[in-house]
Amino acid sequence: MENFKVEVKAGKMLLGWRLKIVDRETVQITTGRFENWQKIIESKKEWIEHQLAKMPVKKDLLNQKIINILGENYSLNISLGNNDSLLFFEEEKEIKIRVKTMTDNYIKKLIDKKIRPKALKIIRDKTKELAERFEIKIGDIKIKNQKTRFGSCATSGNLNFNWQIILFPTDKFEHVILHELTHILEHNHSHRFWGKLQEMDPNCYKNNQWLKTDATKYFII
Repeated sequence: MENFKVEVKAGKMLLGWRLKIVDRETVQITTGRFENWQKIIESKKEWIEHQLAKMPVKKDLLNQKIINILGENYSLNISLGNNDSLLFFEEEKEIKIRVKTMTDNYIKKLIDKKIRPKALKIIRDKTKELAERFEIKIGDIKIKNQKTRFGSCATSGNLNFNWQIILFPTDKFEHVILHELTHILEHNHSHRFWGKLQEMDPNCYKNNQWLKTDATKYFII
């Protein structure tokens, strides 16, 4: 019926229904006893397909030779070892990974854990630089790993970013940061928001469209 798989769960105490995007090919629906899941899926088909398209394409890290960080190619060297480790060699532009278990999921978990400190420093430094340039007062800066979200801004001025934005081209990386910095000034997506963002990022509309169509292709986790 659809171009995606539907997992159906019964929510005995649920009034109504819930939809969850599981992966690029699967949606999960939990329904109360009086809901017709087929009709719900059909009515939400366009939204579901849009969300599925935003999900990252699964990468096979066992066969990946290069990781690009803000325009710099790092060769990826993965080998078995007695302990888990991930080391950056900046001059050689190499990332050496040693793992106790040579599986794709195991390597991805190690990368997610070990690259975060480097990603946090890169993101914090650039955010502080841009905030100072445009005289925007910011709060704390933290990183997460979300499947389809690139950043968020609290009313307090605290900022959260998906650490994998460091895998984007530099202009797209800066666009994500500027987008969230603009939200400190305008907590919406009004004309005023886009006007202020365009002052800081003249290519903001083009960059925003890229995020919708291409960004998650750069994710490795």
